[in-house]
Amino acid sequence: MKNIIFTSRRLTQALLMIAVAALFTGCAGQPKSQAYMLNETLGGHRVNDEASNEEHQKGSPVVKHGILIAGSTAGGSGGLALTGLSYEALTASLITAALDIVTPKTYEKTWIVGRIPKSEAEDPYKLHSEIFDSYNQATQETLDQWGLEYETFTLKEPIKRNPDLDLDEIFEAKLYLINAPEANCTFRTDDTGRQNSNCAVLVRAGGLERGIAPMGHPHAGKEVWVVDSGEYHNVRFIMDQAQLPTMELHQAISEKLPEWAYMFMPDSPNYLVVNTEGKAKGYPYFLRSGEEIHFVTPEEAQQ
Repeated sequence: MKNIIFTSRRLTQALLMIAVAALFTGCAGQPKSQAYMLNETLGGHRVNDEASNEEHQKGSPVVKHGILIAGSTAGGSGGLALTGLSYEALTASLITAALDIVTPKTYEKTWIVGRIPKSEAEDPYKLHSEIFDSYNQATQETLDQWGLEYETFTLKEPIKRNPDLDLDEIFEAKLYLINAPEANCTFRTDDTGRQNSNCAVLVRAGGLERGIAPMGHPHAGKEVWVVDSGEYHNVRFIMDQAQLPTMELHQAISEKLPEWAYMFMPDSPNYLVVNTEGKAKGYPYFLRSGEEIHFVTPEEAQQ
């Protein structure tokens, strides 16, 4: 009897070890997409790899919100009225959609991230001004190339390059008010005489941190300057019922940014990124030098 129990215990342990080994093998055998690794090491804001962009669209906040709204309005007070609608994990999706609606997240806007090699002789305050200038110049050149009329304004206390400030307190911003009637962007003058527009671009940069580049990065293990995905590192279009092709505009700006700059493009009802046809991708992605980097799990053949 003892032998049977001992044999059974050893068999259980062996099976457990095999299962654990298989689990680790499975994890190691399935590579992550470049965009996923970027998101983990640079941003890390709850965006997952999927097998295809179609699968991404199923998990998209835009799709979830659409299902929630359509279901609640179609049946009036009679409930969700989702008769005939087939959707994988519908209940979980509706719950997630509800949470997405009430919980603001940083993936609901563009942000720029990167790692810049650190030099001992380098002045970080000068580096910060170069970062902001690159954002600003890329935006201005793009608006000029597109033939868009605009006015520039500096925000209240926008420039803080004082060496007496800590690096993470540096902040710079510039606002571009756009006048493009064909895209429903028009200059307006408010009651105080201040000019405004229902369409604008806000260029912001703020804060630098020292860090070590993570594994997988070209500068892995080396000390670098970290351009974080915090609130101030972005080039963001602010619009109200405008029809500007923000997808192509962001791409054109990205083409002019330094190679280290990765621009995150969200999929959010609060910040729709649309093309010349007024259509959104339906899934998040990164831009680097104008090239799209998608959250799509590499195929088995690429392992």
